[in-house]
Amino acid sequence: MLRIDSIRLKTNIDVIKDIDLNYFNETIKTDLKNGKNIGNNKFAIKKDVKPVGLGNIIIDKETVIIDMSGKILKSDYYNLINKNTIFNALGNINSPAVSFDKYKLLESQVLKLDITNNIQVEKNIKKYIQMIYLFSKNSDKYNINKYKYSGLVFVKNNATKKLKDRLITYNKTIEIIKDKQMLELIKDIDKFKNVLRFESNLRTFQQIRKRLDLDKKIITLKDVLVVKAKVNYNFFNEILKTASAPIQFINKEKTPIQIIKEIGFNAIHKELGIKKAKEFIKVITGKNSDPYSIISQMKKAVNINLESNNNYINEIKDKLKAV
Repeated sequence: MLRIDSIRLKTNIDVIKDIDLNYFNETIKTDLKNGKNIGNNKFAIKKDVKPVGLGNIIIDKETVIIDMSGKILKSDYYNLINKNTIFNALGNINSPAVSFDKYKLLESQVLKLDITNNIQVEKNIKKYIQMIYLFSKNSDKYNINKYKYSGLVFVKNNATKKLKDRLITYNKTIEIIKDKQMLELIKDIDKFKNVLRFESNLRTFQQIRKRLDLDKKIITLKDVLVVKAKVNYNFFNEILKTASAPIQFINKEKTPIQIIKEIGFNAIHKELGIKKAKEFIKVITGKNSDPYSIISQMKKAVNINLESNNNYINEIKDKLKAV
């Protein structure tokens, strides 16, 4: 089931059931030459009447823009915004300033969103983040940087801004403990014990359509809520596949030649895979040679670096796939 931590919606003004503009700040558009009002003024909800979890509401004569986060669910924040909690979330947007028709809001266009999974891991979260970095640091398609709460952020290193996919992972437990507002909202903080969070930050229509596997010209909230794609699982796998297997360079039991061979085996494995590597080795060693002994060494070199730490990665993948 798809879960959302933050979302921006665009919809028609007819979703409004009731409004009091005294609770809004008005932005007046003027002609720079003569200073006259050119119409289509915008109204933004005042900070002191915004419910917790509501980022903003901006209204003009035709449209409404709504920004909200999972905090809008209050004590149900752990479950995030999904098909089971959506009416609770939409109902909590209402305030003395404005109220909406929840059913009409389902037809709102989605402009951006964060697809989010909280997974509870079995061991120290710091170790999982270390293993994620170890297994992804050699990616040739993603830049990796530090993120808050000992986390990591992955950004695709292509030049096109619209395709700069972004995934973050971090220690949600620490964030909850340090956020006083969150502590007041969440009654059962034990739910967040050992929670490693993953978020795909989708900021453009192209990203939303690609990651959610939706072939539509306009993507609505109703469309998003029933998506079956495993967004963070797929994204995490994609990153791992762009990285070569980690190599333990410092090992007193290995000779320099063994280390060089290990690096070479990993490079060939990354570039060709086992099947093509067999053909490659047969070409460079001669037609009558048997490449299988060399392939056996290659498999051992690749796997020896994975087996001791791969359990952390497998646990993450299994749990991302299950949520």
